[in-house]
Amino acid sequence: MNCHISELPYASCNVDLFSHFADQNWALFLDSCVDLGASGQYDIIAFEPFIQVQARGQQTLVTYPRSDRGSKTTCHTRNFYDVLKEQLQPFEEIVTTLLESAQLPSDLPFYGGAIGHFNYDLNNDLNNDLNTRINSELNIDPSQPELATTFDANIGVYDCFIVVDHAKKKTFFIDLGFADSPRNENPMQSLLNQPQDNTAPELPLFKLTQDFRLDSSATHYQRQYQRIIDYIYAGDCYQVNFAQRLSSVFTGHLWNAYKALRSASPAPYSAFMVLPDTTLLSHSPESFLSVEDQQVITCPIKGTRRRSNDPAEDQLLQTELRESAKDQAENLMIVDLMRNDLGRHCRTGSVAVNQLFELKSFSNVHHLVSSIQGQLKPNSHPLDLLKDSFPGGSITGAPKRRAMEIIDELEPYQRGPYCGSLGYISFDGRMNTSIAIRTLYSEEGNLYCWGGGGIVADSNCSDEYCESQDKINNLIQTLNNLQQLSEPKK
Repeated sequence: MNCHISELPYASCNVDLFSHFADQNWALFLDSCVDLGASGQYDIIAFEPFIQVQARGQQTLVTYPRSDRGSKTTCHTRNFYDVLKEQLQPFEEIVTTLLESAQLPSDLPFYGGAIGHFNYDLNNDLNNDLNTRINSELNIDPSQPELATTFDANIGVYDCFIVVDHAKKKTFFIDLGFADSPRNENPMQSLLNQPQDNTAPELPLFKLTQDFRLDSSATHYQRQYQRIIDYIYAGDCYQVNFAQRLSSVFTGHLWNAYKALRSASPAPYSAFMVLPDTTLLSHSPESFLSVEDQQVITCPIKGTRRRSNDPAEDQLLQTELRESAKDQAENLMIVDLMRNDLGRHCRTGSVAVNQLFELKSFSNVHHLVSSIQGQLKPNSHPLDLLKDSFPGGSITGAPKRRAMEIIDELEPYQRGPYCGSLGYISFDGRMNTSIAIRTLYSEEGNLYCWGGGGIVADSNCSDEYCESQDKINNLIQTLNNLQQLSEPKK
């Protein structure tokens, strides 16, 4: 093992830096959007994983692309999380030793490890045939391509990465050298050798070739909404997070779309991920699970109002949300659910609510956010906590199992990456993951975006329908504007 560390020039915006990797498969950018006023602290760029762990159905594929015997793949039928944990464990002690001997910079959030996405359906053992059904009575256009069989998780295990600490204004490039064979020539080597002369390649302009459109009708939404209300009054559940999908077709490179979207909707858990079967563009405001020094924190969002350009109206909307008994009740349901999920792997008596119904404002909406913390048990791994808390309660409803069954029955499309999770598990035991809302993903030239919201007994169908679109309107409008800008003037 030959560990290499370099300090690079600091920049508050790392879009230009990642542009050198944006066309490279398995290149990932966890973007705090600090330069646009978001509340994050760190950016992480990773590329060329030395292990790839992918889930599809009941199988987990493990690939070693830089094995000294060439790329090789093994297939496992054991639980995905157990396989991933097994791949991380041999390197955890090495990194701990490097940290204890001060061979690595101190106080970084990530010291190599797993980064990627976990689809909403990863843990779902329900009958997924219901999700892929296209039923004519739902008024769903049968010409729309259905989500193909893709990986339920794409996780790279990285020993080569960049961490940017915006608080200390420092940028570190670290290559731990864990792979059996040297990596291919990559943009990082050129940047290190010729930092002044190396410019990122121009990528094809992004353009929508078809306007975004809902893949189901308003009538369908009303019908399914009423079925949820019926389930609630029958005592099946208290809350169901119901979502609808929009789709479009595009040409060009999605990195150019991401750059425009981050400017329009800066969020602390933004991410751009180039993966084998999809590209993810996430602008999520919601933290799912973080672990640092065995301290666990989750911050569910529930309760939304749109933003207004009129300051007086915007203030009224904030006050309305802050004082809404309905939204507080929705939020509290999810707080109780998450307290229960954390309790499975946290020390008895350590789980506590440290913030309830805090109002936070983002570029397009106001949200109510709560915070729950706990102390991870010594014998629990962060991946154990993730597995048993997944997917996040704020995007299922309560109780979780029954809400997911209802979602499975009533939503005609699998959610895929939407409402799953993005993030990392570091070799030193830290974890930071988001809920993949405000997230778009591509598949075979198609681009998908989802909007949803929690439905409870005293919800209003029209309000819920509008809220689900308020959350993503600025994303859709931004991409539509890009389309117009790319068209030649007449």
